[in-house]
Amino acid sequence: MIYSSYKKSRLRVEDVYGPDSESEKENSSDSEHVTAPKYGRHQTEDAQQPSTSKNVFKNGDFILVKLLSKKTEYRYVAMCTGLEEDDEIQVVFCKIGDKTGKLFKVDEQDISFITEDQIVQTLPTPNIILKGLRVFYSFKKPVNVFEKA
Repeated sequence: MIYSSYKKSRLRVEDVYGPDSESEKENSSDSEHVTAPKYGRHQTEDAQQPSTSKNVFKNGDFILVKLLSKKTEYRYVAMCTGLEEDDEIQVVFCKIGDKTGKLFKVDEQDISFITEDQIVQTLPTPNIILKGLRVFYSFKKPVNVFEKA
C-alpha cells in the first residue's frame, strides 16, 4: 500500500468547531421547541401557566389563533411547526372537519408566521383519526373557532 504510513482518523465536529457550548447542549433535543414570550394574553386549557417568562411550544403543539380582517376577528386552529426570527412562530392552519367543532384536518398549503399576541389559547393534544389516507385531529371538547366561509 502506498500510504502505509498515513493513519486515517475520523474527523469529529469538536475538532472543527471546538467543544460544544452549554447553550448548544440545552438546545439539542429530539423535537424542536418553539418559544414565544408570555404576556398573559393567552391561556392554557388546564389553566396552569408555567412560572417562567416564556411559553414553550414544540412542533406538533396545537393552538387557537386569532386573525383580524377589517372589522372581523377570525379564530383558527393551528399546529406549531417551527420558530423564526423575531419570535415569530411558524404554523400550519387546520380546517374544521365537522359541525361539532371537535374534528380538524391540517391544510398543508396554509402555512403562516404568527406572533405570540395572536395566540388565544393553547389547546390540549388531540387524538389522531385516520380515514383512508386522510389524517384528522379530534379534540375531546369543541374548539371555539370562527372560520371565514
